[in-house]
Amino acid sequence: MLDNNIMSQLGQLKAELKANKATFTATVKGTRQRFGFAILEDGREIFLPPDEMDKVFAGDSIKVSLNKDKQDKEFAEVDELIHSELNTFHGSIVKRGKTLFVNPDINGFSRLIYIPPSEHKKVQAGSYVVAKINRHPIKSGKAQASVVELIGHADDRGIEHAYITAKYRLTPAISEDVRAEVNAIDQSTIDDLALQRQDLRDTPFVTIDATMTEDMDDAVFAQPSEQGWKLQVAIADPSAFVTPGSALDTLAQKTMISSYLPGGLAPMLPSELTNNLCSLRPDEDRLALVLTLDVSLSGEVVGQDFTLAVVRSHAKLSYQNVGHYLEQAHHTLTEQQQELIDNLRNATQAIHHWRQQQCLIMPERSDFRFQLNDDGRIESIYEVKRNDAHRLIEECMLAANLATARYLDLHQIESLHINHLGFKEEKLGDVEKLLSEELGYEVKELHELDNYKNIIRKLDDLEHELPLRPILNRSLQRSEVSRQPGAHFGLGFDHYATFTSPIRKYTDLINHRAIKAHLSGKVAASISNELLEQLSVALKGSRQASNEIERWLCCQYMQAHQGKEFTGVISHTTSSGFNVRLDENGIVGFVSLRSKEKAKRMSLDQTRWILSNAENRFLLEQAVTIKVSNVDTETRNIEFELVPTKAAPST
Repeated sequence: MLDNNIMSQLGQLKAELKANKATFTATVKGTRQRFGFAILEDGREIFLPPDEMDKVFAGDSIKVSLNKDKQDKEFAEVDELIHSELNTFHGSIVKRGKTLFVNPDINGFSRLIYIPPSEHKKVQAGSYVVAKINRHPIKSGKAQASVVELIGHADDRGIEHAYITAKYRLTPAISEDVRAEVNAIDQSTIDDLALQRQDLRDTPFVTIDATMTEDMDDAVFAQPSEQGWKLQVAIADPSAFVTPGSALDTLAQKTMISSYLPGGLAPMLPSELTNNLCSLRPDEDRLALVLTLDVSLSGEVVGQDFTLAVVRSHAKLSYQNVGHYLEQAHHTLTEQQQELIDNLRNATQAIHHWRQQQCLIMPERSDFRFQLNDDGRIESIYEVKRNDAHRLIEECMLAANLATARYLDLHQIESLHINHLGFKEEKLGDVEKLLSEELGYEVKELHELDNYKNIIRKLDDLEHELPLRPILNRSLQRSEVSRQPGAHFGLGFDHYATFTSPIRKYTDLINHRAIKAHLSGKVAASISNELLEQLSVALKGSRQASNEIERWLCCQYMQAHQGKEFTGVISHTTSSGFNVRLDENGIVGFVSLRSKEKAKRMSLDQTRWILSNAENRFLLEQAVTIKVSNVDTETRNIEFELVPTKAAPST
């Protein structure tokens, strides 16, 4: 045995070596495997071996030193924890032997966290929970957590909806202050406020929605004029009740948007407002912000005017019934309603023609809906067919929002705009080169809206071997909410803002307040960077929640279809395979080409998004046949296997 003196010297030497090592500040990046990466401040990604990854969580800020293994490959060693963001998180309980662990529902997290026996009475295997880190693994490599809240169990009815809304905080608790404000609003409140507004109750507005819709936030009316048509769009006005700084406003800011999820709606505002006091229900007086558009015979909006009004919807019409009338099928519209729909059709057909000539028409694609059973699981999936009534209302809303954007910009009103600025800057050169090569002439300056519109119109009329428009879509920026007006390349508009859904979207509520302030001669309230960031996070969270619950339900549904064959189209390509969207139900799964037998040196053209080798070529929108090979409900991934095309019989 070594004596104490030698042990002390070895310890001192080790400390000196450690002190002399160069250390780097890094952020931990997790993977689905046990290893991870340390992202240094200079952008380098350094391998974190499993033993080192056991000491940290994804997202941790740490100090590392760099070493090399026997194969001379560089790796990082964790020296110090600077800060860990992980505190509370959502996850599910799993059992290993007699021990319970929580499996964190966090991207890049691949470890189970120990739950001590004192917590076992609260939960069981299959429980969905909110958990809290009690012990970080930096010292021992062993983390520990406690259960803060039990959301439900895997077998509970509707657990998918309950868990996802909890994870993304889409259903905040209704406080007593909110309840008091809601209870203070009734029909007499509307009647009192109506005295200060223009009376448009005799204008025969109608709503056109799905049959079961209760939160009706828009009503429309049109009649011929000397110039063409007068089109009026009445939008429900919750800003009369949801005032800045109120408890209702605080509630709305927690979610910023109503999330329409399979299994139920997560509303931005209480249903007493959205489905009743603000909803444009037939034969009831409601407060509205009314936009009157003067539409020329060519379909151009040549005049606009906003009015604070009290309106009364004269009928609740359905897309189905109006669609039947427009398509000359059986319907139940009255003569007066038929005349109104004729006027709306004529006005919106002209607007659509103008958009075709001056803007861009986004291609329609199949949309699918889930029919859920009593357990909240998918019973069937059906395609939603858009009819002419849907298109009529769409044209009304697009015209209203475009006019609103121009009005806000003209009067320099502090407000929110939806900007879509075309191609990503780093992709623009590749896109212009691709189009020049494929079209046979020079294509340039696609950062200009007019040039972009011209090339998209040409592509829509062009038959080409490659699906050029879907390829270009891969290089487009996301739309963003901004205080500064900008173009919307996707729609081909010079400006775009929305005001047509204020009971569902906080952006639209802000624009209502801004327009009302301008109408009364006041200056609209300023919009902070903090609020913009909150909006961005909330909108992203709502999208993620919708995508996540759909993937979860689709995985459950496809378990019964393992081994079955389906047709579909390639919707996305990567270096390791491609996604396929099924024709029958819109479900997306992944075809992996990772194995050596399948891959055979596959390469990905990241400009044309073609995955190919000497034998095979896969491109976007290509029709394929697949077999469902594996469904993982835990990771919510569906795997497909490509079914080889059968050769035609020889003759």
